[in-house]
Amino acid sequence: MTKKYTNYNVNGDRYYINRFDYTPIIMILGYIYFTYTLHLIINNNNSVFGFVFMCIVGATILLGYLLPKFKSSVWSPSTTLITKWKYRRKVDFLIILCSLVTIGYCLNFITSYYKGISDILFYAINPGKAYEYIKMIKKYPELNNVNGGFGSVISILLTLSAGTKYIFITLSLLYWKKIKTITKLISVLAIGIYILYSLLVGSMIAIASLFLACFPIFIFHFRDNNSIFLNKWKVITSTLLISSLVFFFINNRTTGEGIETILFYITHGYVGLEYALKLPFEFTYGFTTFKGITSYFVDYLGVTNYINNSYPFRNETVNGWPALSVWSTIFPWLASDFSFALIPFILFFISYKFSMLWNKTRGTKNPYGFLLLGQIFIFWFMIPANNQLFHTFENSMAFILILIIYKISKYKIVWRDKRS
Repeated sequence: MTKKYTNYNVNGDRYYINRFDYTPIIMILGYIYFTYTLHLIINNNNSVFGFVFMCIVGATILLGYLLPKFKSSVWSPSTTLITKWKYRRKVDFLIILCSLVTIGYCLNFITSYYKGISDILFYAINPGKAYEYIKMIKKYPELNNVNGGFGSVISILLTLSAGTKYIFITLSLLYWKKIKTITKLISVLAIGIYILYSLLVGSMIAIASLFLACFPIFIFHFRDNNSIFLNKWKVITSTLLISSLVFFFINNRTTGEGIETILFYITHGYVGLEYALKLPFEFTYGFTTFKGITSYFVDYLGVTNYINNSYPFRNETVNGWPALSVWSTIFPWLASDFSFALIPFILFFISYKFSMLWNKTRGTKNPYGFLLLGQIFIFWFMIPANNQLFHTFENSMAFILILIIYKISKYKIVWRDKRS
């Protein structure tokens, strides 16, 4: 019995897609509706309006993903014939550069908030206490008696380069069997220091987002059996280790135990959504959707902050549901600028673009396509939580950097095709 491995018609370094892949949309909708179903079972404040809203959202996400399949012009061989990406030596340089920047970013944070080895070890094994400590210091900066860090200018530059962690981990996974030994060692060192940084931040999303960013590569590896990746058992082992680390964060941050804690984390955002759906719309001029960017306009340029008019913050005032310390799903954050009525159209567009990107990247193996897919996976899987991509300034800069890199890679391919 012969096993089918190829999903593409290949002609030299050129290809065209001949099979549409449903794997991501099955996983995404499965995850969303699994968590929402658990919410319906566990929590009491359910409404018909909330149920109808979630059904419409799911339908539009599905339709958006399927639309490219029914556009024959997209999948015909004459229009999808594109150059296939190959490994080049400069990838090693980029991995090393991004690894070093990530190490610098992590060390800058650690030395800005922690005095010595004893403090670092104590908070590393107690990420819940680390989270409360960092939150207190950021709220009351005068309490910080640590004179560390690399200075304000370097700190700003490192913050702007926060997306480098996604770049080095994505490229390392994609080309692990081809990159040099020194490149592997530096990337592993960067991962180790980043895990330590995540523990000292006390936020599980620091680890979870890196894992989600790698998720497209794992799916592609299992789906298409590509030989350049790590073998499957190493991927499975890595997944189990990261999952264990995330559960460690969860149990350390909450007073509940075991399955009760996990169920709370993945379902309580829908409670905030149910509350928000009952509130009237108030436009916040982009200050809620793009909170990570606009907060800097407020802090440094004195711009009026409209976020207090948003669904999450009015939800806290009216219903007592905290805006920032608990989740409300992504929907109230987007709806504060676009209204709940426009949410399905926004998700339809994002799903359509995601479908195009996923199915083309499977064929081209464009590493920067995988990089952007990782960001969109973070968007999808954080739907029960918040608008993670633009929730902080670092996340916003990471997404913008990766989007720019991907756009440049597309123009580069077009230029190479014209030359050939």
